[in-house]
Amino acid sequence: MSLPLQLKVENKGLGDWSILTTYRGSIAHGLYVPQSDPNSIDDKDIMAVCVPPPEYYIGLKQYGSRGTKEIKQDEWDIVIYEMKKFMGMLENGNPNVLGM
Repeated sequence: MSLPLQLKVENKGLGDWSILTTYRGSIAHGLYVPQSDPNSIDDKDIMAVCVPPPEYYIGLKQYGSRGTKEIKQDEWDIVIYEMKKFMGMLENGNPNVLGM
């Protein structure tokens, strides 16, 4: 997966803290139409799981909004789940994460 370096640098959940990053949506199913095509309405959907440093678990810091961070930049549509949030979603059978 080739995310722009700037996205990885600005969002540690995609870089240093990431443990799983995967495509989802049309690009995952081979149906993505590049933006160079005049009929394209697609974006590149990414889902990631990250493990922030200990201060996010034992301190007052919080990752994103309730363990979820959403990034929309250019053609990228990215959702990053903090590990605890991700495990809770798996435990509850959430279809958004079961497909990873």
